[in-house]
Amino acid sequence: MFARSAVSVTGEVREIARSADSGAIKRKGFCPNCGSPIYNKPEEKPDYIGIYVGTLDDASTFKPSVVLYCSRGYAWDRLDPEVPKLPEWHSGSR
Repeated sequence: MFARSAVSVTGEVREIARSADSGAIKRKGFCPNCGSPIYNKPEEKPDYIGIYVGTLDDASTFKPSVVLYCSRGYAWDRLDPEVPKLPEWHSGSR
């Protein structure tokens, strides 16, 4: 998650509206040519945007500051033990 004001997306993006488990609406942006997901913009948190790590030019330089929704992870997904984990989204999260 990033502050929307800190993110700039160039090129054509298509969006669809999706409902989260909570019923909240989020806008999912994706590439209209290949269908790759780019971002999620939660309507109830208009200052934030979630960027898919796979869209970064060099994802190896990305270091998360927190893992959200870790309660939904898979046993085979080994998360960095140094990164704080939250089971769900909390209003105090980044």
